[in-house]
Amino acid sequence: MGACDGEHRHPGLVEQFTALEGELTVKRDGQTTILRRGETAVIEPGVWHDWWNAGDRDARVQVEVRPGERLLYMIETFFGLAQLGHTDGKGVPYPLQLALSSREFSDVIVFRSPPLAVQRAIFGTLAPLARWRGYRATYPQLSRVMLAPPAFSQRSPAPHHNRS
Repeated sequence: MGACDGEHRHPGLVEQFTALEGELTVKRDGQTTILRRGETAVIEPGVWHDWWNAGDRDARVQVEVRPGERLLYMIETFFGLAQLGHTDGKGVPYPLQLALSSREFSDVIVFRSPPLAVQRAIFGTLAPLARWRGYRATYPQLSRVMLAPPAFSQRSPAPHHNRS
């Protein structure tokens, strides 16, 4: 287990972490705690948080997300893009893809940095170029749950574009 990719919040999700083995550091609203075996942290919607492996050995953590369907859809989309080689070495989609996916999944996750106004300006500028280059916000064929909103539920080809 590693870490999340920076401080973030989930506008409509409750996230619960339970340490099964090892230690997990959880930063919640600026307060940092270390979860040890059997300890749990609950992150309510809208709370800025981050988490990472606190120890020098592997940690096993049970993560529960409610409701979890949209998060699962996002994770499947990003894993599918990674399997197709459309992400960087950390599994983060390239900027043109992020320009569309960040808006699509803004109900699931919002990153604190860069500031939201900067994210909106950058992604708003990149979005038309991304669509012109053939990117889509989601690729339902990459997911088993197929929860795309109606406007995006049509099957679209897997991304065939140059990396950005």
